[in-house]
Amino acid sequence: AVLSVCTSLFLLVIIGWTFTTLPGPHFLTMPLLVALHIFAGIATAGINIATGTIGMKLAPERGAMPYLTGASLATNIGSGIAPLIGGFFADFFNVRSFQISVEWISPAQAIQLPAFSLTGYDFLFLIAFFLGTFSLSALGRVQEEGEVDRRVVLDELMGHSQDMTRVVNSVPGMRFAVQMPYNYLRNVPGMDVAAGVTMYQLAASTRAASSVANLGRASVQDVAAGVSNAILRVTEDVNAVGHVAAEVALHATRGSMNALDGTTRRNVQDVAQGAIVGTMRALGSAAPNPMRTLRGAARGTVRGAHEAGLSITAAALHAIEGARQAAAEIGLPQDRAVQQTIESVLVEAEVLGSEELQAVQEALEAEMRSTRSEANATERIE
Repeated sequence: AVLSVCTSLFLLVIIGWTFTTLPGPHFLTMPLLVALHIFAGIATAGINIATGTIGMKLAPERGAMPYLTGASLATNIGSGIAPLIGGFFADFFNVRSFQISVEWISPAQAIQLPAFSLTGYDFLFLIAFFLGTFSLSALGRVQEEGEVDRRVVLDELMGHSQDMTRVVNSVPGMRFAVQMPYNYLRNVPGMDVAAGVTMYQLAASTRAASSVANLGRASVQDVAAGVSNAILRVTEDVNAVGHVAAEVALHATRGSMNALDGTTRRNVQDVAQGAIVGTMRALGSAAPNPMRTLRGAARGTVRGAHEAGLSITAAALHAIEGARQAAAEIGLPQDRAVQQTIESVLVEAEVLGSEELQAVQEALEAEMRSTRSEANATERIE
């Protein structure tokens, strides 16, 4: 997982080189070079330590030395041949260019605007990017014992860099990823790092806001107020957060539930309900589809409970109660809010596994019967 994340970031750096002179040096060239070198250092450090470690971990017990020798030989052969091939391509493309331009021609003047331009090393960077993308797909077939999801790596990255990001997160543009469809961004090599850190910053903020519950002196309303304020702080410089409100809600409630990790679990009810209420309080009016936002919040509650080692059935039940409170507060139909929450927690439980899904279904059986009865009564009245 570390190798996957760092390789993705390194590929993003490689493709970033092409924008340093597009079509020529510009006022952003130096800042972009500085940023790319910083990210390249981070990515290279992770790649170097992960390649050696994964080789030792995958080596067979009775053939470790031949295995590691072969792996080292393959690495060194690649390190020797790659610069030769790269140099050949650099010489070949040095006198070639590819441009797409937009022209405006009038009787008085002709204006030509370069829309896209590749020259010299730009071809080399582009080729390297696509080759790296193929290597990532090959890495996906490597099965490592005890491997974790990429999200866990991002969580650790955010946890260790939280003090640093607190200093720079007021810089305009640092929270740009919240404005973009995160589900699409995280499928782009490297972009899952940039977008993921922002979402994990949100999760870390709501986790800190809910951590007071560990001390046993927080009520549902206390947690709701803390979570709501944390969301508003993280998204304060975003003009239109509504189109990603469901994703923001998922990570907000997920982070809140993570605050109970390693505790006595006696405050699950307050945190689960408070996280739902606080999230909807902060995002309900901004979201074009409040029900979709509620679905995201419900899923985050179950996912966060699972990550913290809590009972997902208890989290699901308390999420339903939180949905009722949130619906009453922001003016949503309570029966529909409950129905949407039930559907969402079942979807998230199904992702976690068949046993978890069955346990949640059994725990919510009474709620589902009640919801169906209310829906049938509403249909008869209509």
